[in-house]
Amino acid sequence: MRALLLALLLPLAACGGPSTETGQDPSADEGEGSQPLVQEGVPENLVDDPRNTAVPLDPPPPDPNQTPRAAASPATLNAFPAAFQGRWGLVPNDCQPGRVDAKGLMEVGPTSLRFYESRGTVQRLTQPRPDRIEATLAFTGEGQEWTATQALTLIRDGLVLVREERNPPSSLRYTKCPA
Repeated sequence: MRALLLALLLPLAACGGPSTETGQDPSADEGEGSQPLVQEGVPENLVDDPRNTAVPLDPPPPDPNQTPRAAASPATLNAFPAAFQGRWGLVPNDCQPGRVDAKGLMEVGPTSLRFYESRGTVQRLTQPRPDRIEATLAFTGEGQEWTATQALTLIRDGLVLVREERNPPSSLRYTKCPA
């Protein structure tokens, strides 16, 4: 492959081009406006640059004199933002007022989540993005108590809420109930 490339490049080299070691055309003016035809440090034949130093593919190493930017930490909240609060149903029947069998209904209050048979009270609430809340909740229900971390993410212009649990990993989609 290298021999083929050299065979193709040799006739081109014989056609003219820079003849000095500086890479400048000897017939060009030596005035202020003259520019080298080949940039300094860049080989004329890129085959001679097997480690690709002329156009590095890897990002440059970090500058030790520059302090790295800290990642933005999520905002700590005292209550669920208004966009998250309200009644959310897994199926349309969950949103019908007065139904006692709305097992897929989730009510998000300022500091709590209420479900058909359990209630979670906020212990810690953070907002890493405007459309996402991460909550650690103390739950009670059916005679038991437990703590769970859940994430609530608004999608589709705030009309759908995705609730994700870590243990066990699960995800449910709720639709905002009409007011």
